[in-house]
This record gives sequence, C-alpha cells and structure tokens, in this order.
Amino acid sequence: LARARTAETALRHVLRDDLRIAAMVLQARALDQLQDWDDLDRVAATGIALVEAHRGKASGPYLQAAFLRDRIALYSLGVRAAYKRGDADALIHRAELSKCRLSRLRPTDRGNQLGDDLHAISRRIDALHAAGRPTKQLLAKRRSLWDAYLRETGGALMAVPQTLAEVQAALTPGEAVIYFFWINSTTLLQLVFDHRCSALELVSLPADTRDALDTYAANLAADAPPAGFNIEDLDRFPMLWPTFASAILERADRLILSPHRVLHRIPFAAMTVGSAPVIARWTLRHTPNLGCLLADTPPETRRSMVAVGIRDYSVPGQALKPLKNAAPEAERIGDLYREAGWQVAVLTGDVDESRIETAAAGAAVLHLACHSQSVDDDLPLESQLFLSRTRMDGLEIPLCGLSATTVVLSACSSGQRAVSGRKLAELPGDDLNGLQAAFVTAGARDVLAGLFPVKDYAASRIMPVFHAALLNGAPADVALAEAIRGYLHDHDLGVYVGHAGRAYWAPFFLIAIGPHRAGTKGEFS
Repeated sequence: LARARTAETALRHVLRDDLRIAAMVLQARALDQLQDWDDLDRVAATGIALVEAHRGKASGPYLQAAFLRDRIALYSLGVRAAYKRGDADALIHRAELSKCRLSRLRPTDRGNQLGDDLHAISRRIDALHAAGRPTKQLLAKRRSLWDAYLRETGGALMAVPQTLAEVQAALTPGEAVIYFFWINSTTLLQLVFDHRCSALELVSLPADTRDALDTYAANLAADAPPAGFNIEDLDRFPMLWPTFASAILERADRLILSPHRVLHRIPFAAMTVGSAPVIARWTLRHTPNLGCLLADTPPETRRSMVAVGIRDYSVPGQALKPLKNAAPEAERIGDLYREAGWQVAVLTGDVDESRIETAAAGAAVLHLACHSQSVDDDLPLESQLFLSRTRMDGLEIPLCGLSATTVVLSACSSGQRAVSGRKLAELPGDDLNGLQAAFVTAGARDVLAGLFPVKDYAASRIMPVFHAALLNGAPADVALAEAIRGYLHDHDLGVYVGHAGRAYWAPFFLIAIGPHRAGTKGEFS
C-alpha cells in the first residue's frame, strides 16, 4: 500500500494518467485486503473519475470494455466499499458506471457516407460468401469502418443514475427491480427495490458452485449441448433468487431484472420458486442497465408492421434445416394486425436484406422467424440472422432503416450477448451487444429474443399470443407472460418442471428500454 501511494503521488503531475490509475488500482486492492473501507472509498472515487475522463475516447461499448480491463477493479472494489459503508447511492452509481452504456445513433452527413460505405462492403462480403471465397480481409476493413461510423454517429449515452431514489421514482406500484453485480467471481451483490423500499445482500458462492454455474450457462447457450445436459439443473442455483427480499417481491407483479456477466445467460423466468416457475407468478423484463429505466420513450403512434417467416435456406457455408412453422407463424401474426387495422407486410419465400429494408422502413413492429447464429464472444456485433440465401449481422442492422420500436426475434440464441471474450474469462464492462444491441441502436425499445436454441413448434404457438396481447394494450412484459402462461396451461405441465417443458418455453425473454405503462387497445404502451 505504501509503495502504491508513493507511486500515485509521484505520477500525479505526469501527463500519463493511465500510470497513475494503475497505482490507484494497486492501492484499492491493498485497502480491500486491509478492510479499510473509508480509504478504499476515497481511492475508488478518485480513480473512477480519472478513468471516466478518458474512457470516452474508445468508440463503442466493446472497445470500452477492453479499455476497462485493467481498471475495472476500481469500480468493483468501490462498490464493495460503498456496501460496507452503507452508501447505496455510491454503490448504484459506481456499479452503473462500470457498464458500457449504449447510445442511439444520430444521423450526420459524414455518418451517412460511412453508412453507405458499410453497406457496400457488406454486399461485397455477401458476394464472396456466395462464391466460397475468403472474407477475412474485408471483415477486418469493415470493423475499422464501423468504429469510424460509431465515432461519427454516436449520440448521448444512456444515463447513469446518481442515486437509488432516482431509479425508484421511475417505477410504478407493482414493479420491483432485482439487480445483480459481481464484486468478484464468487461474491455476488443482490439489490432488490420497488418504488419505496430496498433490500441489499452480498452472497458468497463456493468456487465449485461458481464453476458449475459457468458450465451450466455455457452448455445452455451451446448450439449442441453435451450429452447429459439437463435444463432442469437450473434448480441447483437457488442462491440466485433473493429470498432475503421476499416482502418486496411478494408485493410486486412485474419484475425488472438487471443481470451481470454470466447471469445474462440464465433463464430466470424458468427458476422454480415454491413449486412453480417465476413466470407463473411475475412478469419479467430485462434491462441492460438501470439508466435504461430513465430513458425517455414516448408512446408509439405508427401503425405498420412487418412479419418475416423463412422456411427454406441456401446460405453458402451453412447447413440450415427448414423451419416448417416459420411462414405460417408470420402469416398468422400478420393477420392479427390486419384485423386490428394496421398496415401489414408479410414476407415469406425468398427473403433478402433488400426486401426487409424496403418493407420495414417506418414500421413500428418487426417480427423475424428465421435461423440465427449464436453470439461470437470475440465478435458479438457480427452475430447473424440467416435469410433465404444471405445473412444479415449486427453491423448491418442499424444501417437498414429498421427503426421498429418492438422487435421480435423468433430465432435460436438471438438474444445472447458476450460475457467473455478476447482471452478474458469475463468482460470487464457489461455490454449490451450482439443482435439486441444492433436493434436498440437502431431505435428498438422492446426486443424479444431467444436466450438459447428455440423450438420452432413452441415459437409458432407463443408468438401469436404475445402479439395479440400487445394489440390489446398490454405492455410487452405482460404480453410475454400471458403467452408463456397460456402455453403452459395448454400443455398441462403440472408444476412446470421437466426437461422438455422448460426447453420449449424458457428461451424467450424480453430486453426493454425505458419505463412501461399500461396502454390502450390497439396502441403500445
């Protein structure tokens, strides 16, 4: 500690703040070992302010996560110090600062030109894929071009709450938040609050339990889980459910989950509480960070939607099975909206990017029933949706004018995000990335997606009920709960346990931006 203090003092007037920050990280680690919470709180606050002053120079959430790699301890140890000192406001603020807050894109002339260049290079990549030729160099060029595009078009980041009360004020009676933050790999902070009360606890997991959790999450997300894997093993992790806050949770009907790191891969809706899954008692929506609850989200007034359902595929380099229920799913959903007086386009048969881009320009709702690719932890924004003959990835989606506020990805693993990557077991930031990030960047407020491989049969039954509930004025989280509960009831699954049952309905979850209010029939909240 003494050596780190000496180094920090010596570096205070040197124009190399990264070296001073490194010295402060060493101080924070030493003070944590000494359990000097007041001094740790001071060092963390000073160090975080220095990091934040430079962090914006990295464009895009994923690059910011890399920037935080050697500095994230200031945030996590600062959260621990705030917990020990009973300072909930500092705890929330530091935990939220550690996350990579996504921004909406803002159009500029230079940005439009870069967007056109990105479009062109993406088409060249598609052509090379079709010809079976290598694309490595063009993909690298496109990533550099994307970074330039983000620097040019990046708007204001999601807000960072200053106090717990600020977030509580955004909640309505009946809503409660379950917030998670990993202090380290085996120490999990759980914060539960509604609009007037809060409860907080640190949970220590044995190392073998954390290993088992990581293995479960990885196997669940895999395209082909290993033999012997059982989704029912989720019940081996009851410590993830905050029983210490039962009084707050029992008052609530709608839960807002803010997971952290590996917990983004856990299907909380399927956790057994009592004798039934969480979704049988509460509605659920996930928020990338608490700042998203403070976002300004005016009511959607557009009344147009696009439903895409692709059965057959001939994508070069991919052996994709036909989805026999995809086109009927899209047609049924389109009929629901037509009956409600909406302008509707249903795309089946041979569907490519240009058809979607043309049909979905200005649409409020976009439904895609197709194949997708699991997130690549090293290149999460290159996660892909497969169309009839081509692919559309996360770098293309924000450029295609797909500004729907409600996006449904009825596709395998389409809701996954990177939780590790670039030779790191855990990414330092808490990125909203992958296909979710692409649609949120483009303007989506609600993204319903698949956390792991989706059963075509279940999707074709759950999705129409979800859309029907939306059209009746239900918020998206309520609509999803109604759809899943209806599926459970129809299939008479008893106490809602069993491998086949959870595997069919548990993948579907909702990412939401902004507060949700009850709407009126035919309008979204």
